[in-house]
Amino acid sequence: MFLCLITKKWKLKSSITITEFGFTKPFEGTKANKADIIFDSQRSFYYKKYLKGILIAISKGINVVRYLA
Repeated sequence: MFLCLITKKWKLKSSITITEFGFTKPFEGTKANKADIIFDSQRSFYYKKYLKGILIAISKGINVVRYLA
């Protein structure tokens, strides 16, 4: 867990704000089919996994106060 690692390594005492996370896919801007744009299973999986990691870190006592996607 990256949040646990940085908190331990730098002995953070303050809160953590995650200001950006996400990814791009090659040729994403060329999509024309609305269904491909709306139902992006790869990105949905990524966000679910990322948010789960944040919740695990919070449950271990890491002080995450906000995140922005």
